[in-house]
Amino acid sequence: MRYIGMAFESRQVFISDDDRQLRDEVMTLYLAGHETTASLLAWSVSQLARHPEVNQRLVEELSGAGLEDPPDMDQLKGLTYLSKVIDETLRLYPPAWTVARNAVGEDRLLGRRVSAAAIVMVSPYFTHRLEAFWPDPSRFNPERFAPEVLLCLSYCFLRKRDRSPFPLHPLRAPTTRTAVTL
Repeated sequence: MRYIGMAFESRQVFISDDDRQLRDEVMTLYLAGHETTASLLAWSVSQLARHPEVNQRLVEELSGAGLEDPPDMDQLKGLTYLSKVIDETLRLYPPAWTVARNAVGEDRLLGRRVSAAAIVMVSPYFTHRLEAFWPDPSRFNPERFAPEVLLCLSYCFLRKRDRSPFPLHPLRAPTTRTAVTL
């Protein structure tokens, strides 16, 4: 519920006094967060099964971390290899294969004029598989999310301070935290 309050305070979610609309907004946030989390977990398990060396390194990190049950956020932040595995899984299998964004100003894209506020569709699924941007893009390689490697990439949908393959969206924080903590 804390995230819903944050959304209202940031004015990213506008609802009326209608209880049904409030319920619908909460259910959308809840269901979308769980669907993306389930997708991340399924693809992560699949990739770990296909890459025993990655699985072994992850097991070693988790075994040596001295985690509480359940681990707190500070402990989770210290699991750097787990973060790389999650980010690489999300790069290859993003929860949304396409996202729509509004252009913030007039621009040109692939030689075509894009007017301000035009809807632009982007497909993380396809762009994360382009060799021009991701070396050996079909290979599952969590090390590509090491800080020193990220700085060398010519292009990706990652903000410098965030370095997460989640599409940038005003309400991305709740689902990002849910996915990463589960």
